Amino acid sequence: MGELNITFLGACVNLFGIVPGVPMRTVLPNALAVRFGLIQVPWRDDQIRNAEYYLMPHIATLNQRRFGPPMFLMGYHLTVANAKEQMLCREARGFSLYEYLPKLELSASVVFEGNAMAYFDIYGGRVWTEGSGNFEPRVTRVSIKTEGTPRIRLTALPGNILAVPVQYIETNELFIGNLDYEPALEDASFDFLLNYLVSRDGIPLRLDKRVPGMPEEPTELTMIHLGQRLKALGTLVETQGTVSGWRAAVDRGDEAEKAFGAIRSPVPHSRPSLLGQLVSLAIEPVSYNVSCSTSDLP
Repeated sequence: MGELNITFLGACVNLFGIVPGVPMRTVLPNALAVRFGLIQVPWRDDQIRNAEYYLMPHIATLNQRRFGPPMFLMGYHLTVANAKEQMLCREARGFSLYEYLPKLELSASVVFEGNAMAYFDIYGGRVWTEGSGNFEPRVTRVSIKTEGTPRIRLTALPGNILAVPVQYIETNELFIGNLDYEPALEDASFDFLLNYLVSRDGIPLRLDKRVPGMPEEPTELTMIHLGQRLKALGTLVETQGTVSGWRAAVDRGDEAEKAFGAIRSPVPHSRPSLLGQLVSLAIEPVSYNVSCSTSDLP
C-alpha cells in the first residue's frame, strides 16, 4: 500500500460536496492576467471605504518535490488513478469565501465546465489545513491511501485548446500551487481576492469583511508605485530573468546597465509555448503571507 501527500498553495479553492459525485474538487482559477480594481471594505465604526488594488499574474504549477522543476498546468484535470476506496475526512478548516462574501454565487463555467487552469478531484482521504491566526498563510494538505505507488492521471479539461495527451505521474508527494512570479512585484495585501475568480461575478466590488492579509488602512496606490511594478514585471519577462537576457537587452539599448531582481539560470530552449516559458521565471521559494492562502467552500 502506498500514500500520496498533496500540498495546495496559493489561489486554490477547495470545494466540498458542491460538485455532484466529487467529495472534494480543488479549482485553480485562471489568474494569469494583470488586474486593477477598486473595492469597498469595512472600516472603523461600521463605515465603508474604498481601496484601490493591483494584482500581478499567478501561475498554476505541479511539482513532485517542493523546489523541483515545475510543470505548468493549463487546462488539466487531475485524479488519483489507483486510490484505495476510503472516506473523505475533513479536519481543520481554512478560510471560507462565504465569510467575506456571504452572497457568493459560483461560476458554472469556472467550477463545472473546465474554464480554469486545473481541477484536482479527490474522492477519499484525509484533508486538513495548516496555519493559524490572522498572520499565518493557510495551505491545504491531503493524504490519500493508494494501491502501490501513487499514480496521478492528467487529462485535458473540456475546451482546452492545447494538445494535452493523457499523462501519468508516479510519486509519493505533490505540490500544487497557483502563485506569483516574483513576490516583490505583488500588492500582497490583496492576493487573496484571486480566490474569488471562481465566483459568477469574479472579484467582488464590496466585501462584508476584510479578506486575509488586507490591512485596516490599505496603502494608497500611486501611479509611480504601479508603474515601477509593471516595468519590473516587463523586464523580468523580456530578459527571461537571466544575466544573459539582461545583457542582450542592454546591448539593444532597451535597458540601462544596472540590473536588479533575482538572477536565474538560463531558460531551457525546449519549452514549446510562451506560457510554458513563463513558468520558468517563477521564483522559488515564494515568501508567503496570509493573503497567499488557499480557501474553502463552504
